[in-house]
Amino acid sequence: EAALTGYVSAPFLHTWHAEGRRLPPGSGLAGIDPQGVALTPDAEPVRRLARVAGELGVYLTIPFVEAGRQYFNTVCLAAPSGEIVARYRKTHLWEYIDGAWASRGDKPAVVDTEFGRVGLGVCYDIHRLSDLYAGSDLWAMLYSVAWYGHPTDGPTERWFRQDLPTTYLGKGALRCYVIAANWSTDREYKWDGAGYSSVYDASGERLA
Repeated sequence: EAALTGYVSAPFLHTWHAEGRRLPPGSGLAGIDPQGVALTPDAEPVRRLARVAGELGVYLTIPFVEAGRQYFNTVCLAAPSGEIVARYRKTHLWEYIDGAWASRGDKPAVVDTEFGRVGLGVCYDIHRLSDLYAGSDLWAMLYSVAWYGHPTDGPTERWFRQDLPTTYLGKGALRCYVIAANWSTDREYKWDGAGYSSVYDASGERLA
């Protein structure tokens, strides 16, 4: 989920801020206009990553701030052909941060691959993904995450290894493989959030 600057910036001092939107109340965050970094799905940086997918022969998720009449927290899927085959706009916003800049998407994104049918999701969407994709018969969910954990109420390790699979995956929830790609860093941070990207099977068991 490359679209969020606020809670993935080292000092936790900035967030995207679109004109006319309210900054997170009581946060002390400074706003950054996303206009300078916002892209369209056919922009060169997106197409360049799609070409990388083609060169490597892989499926690749490409998250970015999507530009238009509004801004969206978007992820595209590039296929081994080097083409963009799906675009998904985050449907369930984390209003505390997303509300300062992002507009809500309104539909799922489903692609039939040689492995099975896949869907796309972004971070806070996890609370509603099972409903959004109900009846889609997914083989896998490609889940882009920029997690912001709390050291006691919701530490990142516990979220990916316990809370996520127990609450949102498997029986009665999202019943498909889930590839959860969280942000990572090689620097020390004073707050919790990075790492623990994981793969889960359809029962919610963590495989890797």
